[in-house]
Amino acid sequence: MRPSTKIVVVIATLVGCTEGRLFHFKERSKGCDPKCTEKGELCVRGKCRQVWTDPAEVKGLPKSLPESCFASWPNQTSCAEWSVNETAGIRMLESNSVPPFDVEPYCPFGLGQGYCESPAFGGNSTDCDVFAGMTCPCDPDTLDACPSNTPDYGDVIVPSYQYFEFPLYPDPTSREAPIHMYNNSALKTGN
Repeated sequence: MRPSTKIVVVIATLVGCTEGRLFHFKERSKGCDPKCTEKGELCVRGKCRQVWTDPAEVKGLPKSLPESCFASWPNQTSCAEWSVNETAGIRMLESNSVPPFDVEPYCPFGLGQGYCESPAFGGNSTDCDVFAGMTCPCDPDTLDACPSNTPDYGDVIVPSYQYFEFPLYPDPTSREAPIHMYNNSALKTGN
């Protein structure tokens, strides 16, 4: 029996970015060493990553997704473009981070609560580094990263450019396989 390898891509979405703007929390990069200080960096799983909502600003990547993939809510569509580079031995994925199903406006712990820990289990929903003091839905008048069309009943998904690289011919017998699924090395930009 031949071993097989399956590649699973979980695409997370950003909530609270403004269309055509950079998602940027450089002052809140605890856990990253060194601190994420470059424009567009966010600490993701202990690594500084570039996070963009406008693919035109991303340098050195394919950027084959059309502009329509970055429309604001409620006119969003899921976009994913797979390609192969035989010479480099990689399979690439570009995405706008919007899932292929409807995502209604949403607040994780309810209206007026934050994004951190569940108040139902004694947590403080507004006490964490990245989302300190923020409540849902975000308010475009007080947070410039909040989309101007955010409804009063929940936050909306904002498309963000993501670029992944996977081994074209992964080795299922490697002791490190599938390291890209555990250390997030497949994600070259995005969240």
